[in-house]
This record gives sequence, C-alpha cells and structure tokens, in this order.
Amino acid sequence: MSLTDLLKNNSQPAPDNKDYDAPGKPAADPLQRVADSDYNESGVFILPGAYVCVIDVTKTATSRKGDFLWIVRLEILESSITERPAGTRMDYIANFKHDPTPGNVKGFIAAAMGCPPEDVTYEATKLVASASNPLHGRMVRVEATQIKTKANTDFTKVSFRTIPDDMQEQCAAYREAVGFAPF
Repeated sequence: MSLTDLLKNNSQPAPDNKDYDAPGKPAADPLQRVADSDYNESGVFILPGAYVCVIDVTKTATSRKGDFLWIVRLEILESSITERPAGTRMDYIANFKHDPTPGNVKGFIAAAMGCPPEDVTYEATKLVASASNPLHGRMVRVEATQIKTKANTDFTKVSFRTIPDDMQEQCAAYREAVGFAPF
C-alpha cells in the first residue's frame, strides 16, 4: 500500500500536538518539522584502509550550507580493516568548494570506467551523476590514507583504482553461480 493510499483510507484522526504551541514550547509542531525537513541520506564515511567495493549510486547533492557535493555510495566486498567489514555501505563525498575536487571526481570516473582520465568529458560526468546511474554494479578498489592538511588537521585522502572488466565479469558470473542477486 502506498503512503497516499494509507492517508486516503485512514479513518483515525491525526494526533493533536497543540501543546507545542504553548508558551515555553517550540513554535513548530515536531511532526510538521518532519514533513518540512530535507531527507539526509548521509552514510558511513571512509576510514583509512584498502577496500574492494561495488558502486551502488553516484549522484550530486547540495549540502545544508549550499555547497555542491559529489556522492558515491559504495558497498564493501573486501576490507583491510575490521571497522568496515564486507557488507558495510559507505559514502565518498567530495565538496566542490575545495580546489582538488574536480580532479578527484575525474579520477573516480576514470577508475570506475577503466579509461584514461582525459576520456572523462563534461557529458560523461553529467551522465555518471544522472538518474540512470550507469556505474551501478561496477567495482572499484578504494585506497584511503590519513594525511595532514595545510591547517594541520587530519584528512582522509581517497583514491580509486580500476578493477579490469574481465575481473568484473568473473565476479558477476561467480555471484550468479552461487545464487547471489546481481549488483
């Protein structure tokens, strides 16, 4: 049943949250604040280590501060660290307010597609971030290292490496043979 059908077929009145408009209470009903809010899909961040991952979603978004973000949701297949075991989903988020971001995004696309960075065009970048989600199911190697920034703060530098097409196909065939759903 869809949410629309549920709302149409519900004969129960909604709870009255008039207490929230009383003096000393927040001005907005908390349930209205839920309806008015933006949904935040942020996930688990990448820790320093080495991973083999499958790409779930590649998209763009705008942060709460209005920054343009590049987001890649990954599912870990293999991991070098216990805090991020196989099966964990994690997000690579690159903020375009930082100068290195366009090059980092280009490196991700090149690694995911197994092509030279100079083949990553504006059109290809738009396609990769589109609703068609063409990188869904592609595997990449992820290498994350903790470094110090110029401001002497810790930062996790993430690099992506290509997994050749023949290995991608072998993995897909193996998953099918043992009865796992395709990526």
